Amino acid sequence: MEERIANILKQFSAIEPRNSYMERSKGIILASRQEVHEEVSRVHFWSGMRLGIAISMASLVLVALVGGFSYYQDQTVASLNEKALAMEAIDASAQFNLQISDAGYYTESAARVSMALDEISGCNELGGCVTPTP
Repeated sequence: MEERIANILKQFSAIEPRNSYMERSKGIILASRQEVHEEVSRVHFWSGMRLGIAISMASLVLVALVGGFSYYQDQTVASLNEKALAMEAIDASAQFNLQISDAGYYTESAARVSMALDEISGCNELGGCVTPTP
């Protein structure tokens, strides 16, 4: 079956048009009006420019709307949270003061413990230590 189809296709490939038909077809094709590529490219250029301008204008309008909305939203959110921000700042300040007082307490207690140990071991401020005799 495949061999038969291949033979038919070979017979069709051997078919050629008559010379009179080829001459008449060439004449019709060459006599037809050809498009000027400069006009076509100008038309395509300007249609592309119009599309680009339309897209850029739509983008600018969209950016302006979104930017205006976000600016308005930021103003609203900031005015609503002023009290909350003030309370948070006061809380942070209190925590900071608490941490400073804790640091001072630990520094003082370390010095007191050191002095108590020196007294127990018999050391004085000048660095001399007396070992207790049993």
